[in-house]
Amino acid sequence: MPTINRIFISTVMLVTASLALAAPSQELIQSFVTAISAANQPTTTEDDLKHYFTFMTDDVTDFHAAYGVTMSGKEGPMKNMLKNVANKRSFKVNLSDVILGSDTAVMVLNEESVYLKNGQTKNFKGRTLWVLEFNEHDKIKHIRRYLDWY
Repeated sequence: MPTINRIFISTVMLVTASLALAAPSQELIQSFVTAISAANQPTTTEDDLKHYFTFMTDDVTDFHAAYGVTMSGKEGPMKNMLKNVANKRSFKVNLSDVILGSDTAVMVLNEESVYLKNGQTKNFKGRTLWVLEFNEHDKIKHIRRYLDWY
């Protein structure tokens, strides 16, 4: 077999193997949690939100089980989040556990927030379970969130 063919076949095999091995890492999850925190502060900027959405595919689906709400894509949710910055008073998040799969991750986040809703101050303290599905480029394509108040 000519050398050029062996190089081509080796390259294809290497690329295929690297795609098959692409999986979310602890570092990727921690970076995403940092972006979640930055995107939910009273001082959140459009750049903070753009960074948060860089972790996702353009057609990401985000399902909030407690509210029965599904959002698709980035544009609408980003506009909504930016609009709600004025209502934020505080937000704290702590990654308490993570389970990594070959193309999935489950994050357990402890959250505390204070925000305005209909002119009244509201408090949230609870645990949110995030189930993330990744594509072959380590971008989140599906999010499912489950609330666990305590």
